Amino acid sequence: NGAGAVARFGRKADHATLLDFVEAAFRLEMGLTTPSHPVESSAGAAPEVPPGSDPAAEPEVSLEVLHAVADFVRFLAPPAPAVPAPESRADVEAGRALFDSLGCSVCHVRTLRAGPAPVAAISGKSVALYSDLLLHDMGPELSGTCAPGAGVQEWRTEPLLGLRYRKTFLHDGRAGRVLDAVLLHGGEARRARDRFAALDRVTQEKLIRFLDTL
Repeated sequence: NGAGAVARFGRKADHATLLDFVEAAFRLEMGLTTPSHPVESSAGAAPEVPPGSDPAAEPEVSLEVLHAVADFVRFLAPPAPAVPAPESRADVEAGRALFDSLGCSVCHVRTLRAGPAPVAAISGKSVALYSDLLLHDMGPELSGTCAPGAGVQEWRTEPLLGLRYRKTFLHDGRAGRVLDAVLLHGGEARRARDRFAALDRVTQEKLIRFLDTL
């Protein structure tokens, strides 16, 4: 991240710890003050918050609450993959093979193993994350916001676990289908995208069916 620490949380991989990620969500997405940012402020060129306009005591979110929410997120179990219907299994397995042969799994790494942790429930455990949690240049088509350690075209590889529960895709939700999201990949993902685009529609659907099980 911008402070020189190894970071993996957030779409710009700009938070080194889960606690930092949770604190930023309270502060930037909900507008609540926290122990590390106890002063009300406005975004961009907006006028400063008038004194006395907010009667809530500062900080509005305590350190205890931040730790409790971070623990809740930390111990969420990953969703189990769906079991395909018997008539779909051959297509799903073909799609799983395509995921590797097209190059999708170079960045959407199937499994990552957690490092040592004081809690046995998560220490050294493997998770089917389908992400390398690294920043990649995704090309001008997916340009968006920048961050202290990432440019406008750089995004952390989106984890695909639980993909079947999502209704919109990509960092800004512009894609309404997984197919559309795949075809918008560029930059470092361009070659894999082009290989997918060159497939006939029936073969493309096999990859989509596999992704629909995640």
